[in-house]
Amino acid sequence: IQIWRIEQNELAPVDESTYGQFYGGDCYLILYTYENNGRKAYIIYYWQGRHATADEITASAFHAVALDDKYDGAPVQIRVIMGKEPKHFMAMFKGKLIIFEGGTSRKTEEPQEEPLRRLFQVRGTNEFNTKAIEVKAVASSLNSNDVFLFKTPAEMYMWCGKGCSGDEREMAKNVSQVISKRDMDTISEGNENLHFWAALGGKVPYSNSPKLQEGGEDADSARLYECSNASGNFRCEEIANFAQEDLDEDDVMLLDAHSEIYLWIGSGANKQEKEESVVTAINYLRTDPTDSRDPHTPIITVKQGFEPPTFTGWFMAWDPSKWSGNKSYEDLKRELGEGSLLSRLRFGVSPENDAF
Repeated sequence: IQIWRIEQNELAPVDESTYGQFYGGDCYLILYTYENNGRKAYIIYYWQGRHATADEITASAFHAVALDDKYDGAPVQIRVIMGKEPKHFMAMFKGKLIIFEGGTSRKTEEPQEEPLRRLFQVRGTNEFNTKAIEVKAVASSLNSNDVFLFKTPAEMYMWCGKGCSGDEREMAKNVSQVISKRDMDTISEGNENLHFWAALGGKVPYSNSPKLQEGGEDADSARLYECSNASGNFRCEEIANFAQEDLDEDDVMLLDAHSEIYLWIGSGANKQEKEESVVTAINYLRTDPTDSRDPHTPIITVKQGFEPPTFTGWFMAWDPSKWSGNKSYEDLKRELGEGSLLSRLRFGVSPENDAF
């Protein structure tokens, strides 16, 4: 494996001792070399951070093409968006893929100091599917379905949500060795002490719905659909392996979270999309092929930038600053009142709709 970071739109080699450590404000090029039938074969990954600049994103694609040309077009090129890393990408780092907030210091900037407190959401059950992503070090970032690593100036914690498995805990221990060499305190959800909550800035609501606490397949099987009439006809299409970046500001998104259906309204969604999506959600429940859904399942409308923890918990490493000016849901609720953020609908029978 060879890894370069995009610096000043050029390739800068990454120290081998930090392979597997990425920053959300940067872009990287990874050349993976392997043997296929006795011949060398290559994969070029260009990884693009959530907060990378447009110039860095463009440069990463440009350098991927240039590197491909260097090997006479033999490599396979794969673009990797932060948060949507495929398993073959994660497998290269043997369970120790870590994505930090911010960007590494560039030539034109002062060196960045490490934050006093860092919180990492860990997801994965083996060396081939595990990654840790840094999230805002506040209690609202926690999620009952996962393991979190919390580093403070004096302590290192492993917080285990009620829905996490033994394999997930083991993988979190594995990746924790990269984050800190300090002895780690293990805390189970519900057994936190005051010192832990104080270090996170105080206890506030977080994603702890019953399905997330149960863990298992149900907690990972929420489904996301994009509802749009951009093609001229209103259609809903499922998005696999979804992430926050898949929420399209110009459309309505339907999230099936088992005990609730969420309609996420993008700021640019038009009137027809808003109206049709409600009808579609009702019909979605009514026509479930398993015939096991309660037709009175709540349908909850959520507006872009005002997402509650019950919604954000279905997305790994949710970025609260993306649309809400870095304000938490609790901050927005205090300012605007919960009634202005959510609307809840209950329906039974519905008209026909063939958007799916």
